[in-house]
Amino acid sequence: MPDSDYDPTESAVPWKALIDAGYEVCFATPFGDVAYADKRLTDLGFGVLSSFFMTRKRDLVIYRQMVSSESFNRPLKISDVRIENRNDVEGILVPGGHAQGMKTLLESQHAQTLISDAFKLDIPVAAVCHGVLLIARSIDPETGKSVLYNRKATALPKWMELFA
Repeated sequence: MPDSDYDPTESAVPWKALIDAGYEVCFATPFGDVAYADKRLTDLGFGVLSSFFMTRKRDLVIYRQMVSSESFNRPLKISDVRIENRNDVEGILVPGGHAQGMKTLLESQHAQTLISDAFKLDIPVAAVCHGVLLIARSIDPETGKSVLYNRKATALPKWMELFA
């Protein structure tokens, strides 16, 4: 997770699905601090456009459950997370978001190394929206290329987001 400003739906809905499926979910942030979603999406809104852009009420309920969970309130520091073998982690999910706080994750060398290590061990890595940027910036040390090199990924181009 970034320090802040991620999209609450892109973190909470997958969290709920994983919890419901019986997985233990751990959170990690750049500095080991609890990170909250973009407040415009959860509390502040967008004025007259709020009904279009704010998080749906049912997803906000799930988000509030996530932020009250024990694991959410005890995040690891990303630099302390190690993946040395396939049994250490079952998968990684990178939520999206586009406000300034996302940069702490997208530009984190530790997060990029973690993603690269997961790819090396063939551990599933999922990303939503802008979270794909972290994966794209993660370099395979053996090839010097992005771990996405020769793979397909989807993301929303900037022009489409601005148009929306």
